[in-house]
Amino acid sequence: MAKKKDTFTGYDSYDKRKKKRYATFRPLTKAEILALNPPSHGKIFFYRDKVVSEVKINGRVRTWKRDPNRIEVPIKYGLYSHAVLQWSEGQQIMGNNNILLVAQVNEWQEPGGKKDSDDAATASE
Repeated sequence: MAKKKDTFTGYDSYDKRKKKRYATFRPLTKAEILALNPPSHGKIFFYRDKVVSEVKINGRVRTWKRDPNRIEVPIKYGLYSHAVLQWSEGQQIMGNNNILLVAQVNEWQEPGGKKDSDDAATASE
């Protein structure tokens, strides 16, 4: 289980090469999760087994009056897959499959150490 301040490396699930590109990620905080609104997508990912996938928030984030630390986040990922992730205070892991909702800290990097923005700069020259 990751702590709030931890960062870790995740590999792109959509990259089909043998040596996949990677980036650094950090878990979302409770305030960031509560601020998610549909259809927010782009820089929100879920992390499972060192692989990250981009997700789309598929509905409003649900909270409860009786238990304000209980949060449910509906997400959609891939072509047909969807899930409702549950978050509770002190527990960063969401859902049954040890999924962690994360934000990207730095840009994607190639296995050789180059960033994606470096490839775009060399292609335009």
